Amino acid sequence: MDDPRETRKIAANWREYLAESKESFNVYRWAWREFVTASSRAWMKRGIAALLMLTALAMVEPWIVKTVIDGLVNRESGTVMIALGALLAAMVVSRVCQWRFDHCREISLGEDQGRLDVRASELFFGKSLGQHIHDTGLLN
Repeated sequence: MDDPRETRKIAANWREYLAESKESFNVYRWAWREFVTASSRAWMKRGIAALLMLTALAMVEPWIVKTVIDGLVNRESGTVMIALGALLAAMVVSRVCQWRFDHCREISLGEDQGRLDVRASELFFGKSLGQHIHDTGLLN
């Protein structure tokens, strides 16, 4: 099932693999620098904060459920009511954090998509056709 058009050299050992990984990382870093705006990065940071809060709440919810069960076993109705209230509050805050993350992601992706269109056109039309033909082999 070898493709005769395949011209890539597959890494034969871990050093070649690391060199290829470094090259891929450099491409990602270039794309980050060229296509991601400062405003988008700020929205990404806000989204990550919401995601971290969401993760923390996801870890706290089982503990709250355990407290409800312990209260039921020990017949402590006050503990059960407080724990159920805490569980409800955790679920509401969790939903708000999920909404906030989705909101930040959408704004960030929207800004980046617009920047991608503009910057890709600038980079494409900044070169002559001959350069594009010459560089096509590197991209494939």
